[in-house]
Amino acid sequence: MVSRRRFLRAAGAALAAPTLSSLPVTVRARESADSFLTIAYNTTLPGWDPTSSAHAANPVVQSIYKSVFDSYVDQNPDLSFKPGILTRWEWNKDKTNIRLRLRENAYWHDGTPVTPEDLIWSLERAADPKGSNPMQFVWGKIGGFRADGFTVTADVKEFEPALSNGWRF
Repeated sequence: MVSRRRFLRAAGAALAAPTLSSLPVTVRARESADSFLTIAYNTTLPGWDPTSSAHAANPVVQSIYKSVFDSYVDQNPDLSFKPGILTRWEWNKDKTNIRLRLRENAYWHDGTPVTPEDLIWSLERAADPKGSNPMQFVWGKIGGFRADGFTVTADVKEFEPALSNGWRF
């Protein structure tokens, strides 16, 4: 005969089993051979692609991505904008083009420089309607990218209010 206590333990273990695959993410940064900085998050990371799903908009997930990836434009604590991978972003006078200035000292994880072509690839990928980026509707409004040194110019195909937020006029 099974006691009530044993039954509840078994039921609790059975209910907990599916959640084992969704344990919290832990980020560990090694400072030296004998010390670690460990940060635990109480959420499951949907994947390492920050443009892969609507779940990437979760503020906790965003903080994980922010510790790994450099955003195009960042925000200060007062919510004003500050440079990220882009050092300047501005409209031309008639707002038919957007100019983006790529930071010159940006590098990939393997030490190779981030190029204007990398920025263009990233923006075109973000705009691809066949992709899974929940912000595709914003990035799809610009295209026709051209690089001149570290400045990338994009044509505005259709006005998008979200693009005008924070852009210098």
